[in-house]
Amino acid sequence: MAVSFAVPSFAMGARLLQVWRDPMAVENGRWVGLGTGVFILEFVLLHAGVLLGTIGASTDGMGGKLATMAGLTLFYGLFAGALSLAFKSRMLLESFLWMIGGRFAALAIGVSQDETNLITSHAVVGSVLYFGLVLASVFLPIPRWGLTREVALATRTPGATGTWADEPHRAIGAAPSYFCLLGAIELLVMTWIEPGALMPR
Repeated sequence: MAVSFAVPSFAMGARLLQVWRDPMAVENGRWVGLGTGVFILEFVLLHAGVLLGTIGASTDGMGGKLATMAGLTLFYGLFAGALSLAFKSRMLLESFLWMIGGRFAALAIGVSQDETNLITSHAVVGSVLYFGLVLASVFLPIPRWGLTREVALATRTPGATGTWADEPHRAIGAAPSYFCLLGAIELLVMTWIEPGALMPR
């Protein structure tokens, strides 16, 4: 499980590091906006992950759990769909649906309490790391590297506003650290703790 979580994190971290270094070399700059969208989508996935984990741990019957999960999927799907439209990328919505599909499958197959607690612990750890790096991206000096002002202007998503839209190097610079640190935590920390140890009793 740790490897299945860590490998995609390292892969995304490597891709966004490449974008930060030479944004125009990756699909002609498309990943400047898309990478920012991926980093924003991560918040939706983490938030959904915590709530969906609690559904699996509840004592409701299978019908009640599936109905609750379907409602949450629709709710979070609206955010994922809006991000896909804003960044003009189906990949963002597809990534969300893959994650939700995996949770539905796990619930249908049946997971133990320890497995449910471990999945939720992953989401909690990821949330803490995510918010720390979001704050760092806003308040700390992040080097532009390949994302010069000219490149940022040329690759800006039409209609986008905010700090990350004006200075995409902040999001693209923080994202590789987030994904690589998350992958390292999965392998070096989460594999050595008792399942659910991070969850409140």
